[in-house]
Amino acid sequence: MHNKRICKRLIEKILGITIQSIEFPEAEKTISIRRDSKSVRLDVYVI
Repeated sequence: MHNKRICKRLIEKILGITIQSIEFPEAEKTISIRRDSKSVRLDVYVI
């Protein structure tokens, strides 16, 4: 998914929207809600 053109087209198809631009700020993103809960690791993080 490091090819911006392919990544952009895939996300547009999945979500059914048009994306103006795409950036790769981080390779992976970890979301931790609480200390005693399990965390989630995302390979694709879109804002």
